[in-house]
Amino acid sequence: CPVQCKHQACTKDDQCCHEQCLGGCLQPGSASHCVACRGLQYKGTCVEKCPRNFFTYKGWRCVSFSFCYDLHNKCKREKERRNAECHEYVIHKGACIPECPSGYTTVNSFTLNCTPCAGLCPKVCMGLKMVDSVTAAQDLRGCTVLNGSLVINLRGGNNIAAELEASLGQLEEITGYLTVRRSYALVSLSFFRKLRLIRGEEQEIGNYSFYALDNQNLRQLWDWSKHNLTILQGRMFFHYNSKLCMSEIHKMEEVTGTKQRQVKNDIASKTNGDQASCETHVLKFTQVRTMSDKIMVKWEAFWPQDYRDLLGFMVLYKEAPYQNVTEFDGQDACGSNSWVIADVEPPHRSADVDKGKIEPGYLILPLKPWTQYAVMVKTQLSASDENQVHGAKSEIIYIRTNATSKTDSILF
Repeated sequence: CPVQCKHQACTKDDQCCHEQCLGGCLQPGSASHCVACRGLQYKGTCVEKCPRNFFTYKGWRCVSFSFCYDLHNKCKREKERRNAECHEYVIHKGACIPECPSGYTTVNSFTLNCTPCAGLCPKVCMGLKMVDSVTAAQDLRGCTVLNGSLVINLRGGNNIAAELEASLGQLEEITGYLTVRRSYALVSLSFFRKLRLIRGEEQEIGNYSFYALDNQNLRQLWDWSKHNLTILQGRMFFHYNSKLCMSEIHKMEEVTGTKQRQVKNDIASKTNGDQASCETHVLKFTQVRTMSDKIMVKWEAFWPQDYRDLLGFMVLYKEAPYQNVTEFDGQDACGSNSWVIADVEPPHRSADVDKGKIEPGYLILPLKPWTQYAVMVKTQLSASDENQVHGAKSEIIYIRTNATSKTDSILF
């Protein structure tokens, strides 16, 4: 090409092409007859940038908002229909792109524009999800909204509580229903740390938005003193959860707003908590003494109606940098437990005259200096088919060991 031709682009007879042409042209000086464009293509013409209300697509052409919107909705429909692998195209910095870059989201945008996230970016997952293994749960890792329903059916596995929290701990909202069925490995649902809303837009047969059936080791739903959950539509179903106390279920009714919707037989009083020691009495600590490597605790005496039903006490303790521990954190029915548990024999008692005189206690050691620990104590009772025995447990208290071995502190 002649020297004066910009970017060395010319026709076969050495006439200079338009400055937006690349690699030659069919007609000199025309941006509509280029072999290829240096910048972008808009309606068959090479341009430096897209006109207003048009967006760069795949780095070489300009498309309208409706083109990008159609791509977005087409993928959305395919995902709803058959869980397809495709991209819901969005708009960011003048381009129609497959997804928002890190730190941006379109969850609250109707214009497809990517907007900066306030904190952790929302991630919407779609469809009916079945969690029957730790591996299946990992498919939901990072999801904050499930646009669908969730069924948990976990019979066993390793380190289940920690794995479920890692996979489901960010989930904040379920638009359909939540079912927990024959999940013998579960002790608590506290791994749903951030679940705040079940919409109930889709429901289990019988109009249930929360469904719990035959979970033989489920003892706790959530710690209702720290957790808030709303169920907008539908009712709750609880049957054959033999270690789940009715008091837990009643608390959930009140917190979630479902109490007035429930009908007879939704919640079976005879098959929920029938094998549980439902603690109705709060044990109070009477003395706490700290050293650098040990903590001495004592608590008030407790005896059931028949003192022979008391097998002893369990002292539970663990390191707790923050005061946000719940009883069933990291615990499952397959042996995993984040608490250290010490068994304490009941104090000697030969007759009613001794009742309440001897306070049980335990020396917790070895511990780390100047470290905060969570401590609680609960009763161990013999279970009887004829009558339910009500036990007792303490609140979780937080105790810091002393910095050096030279000090000895009595807290109360």
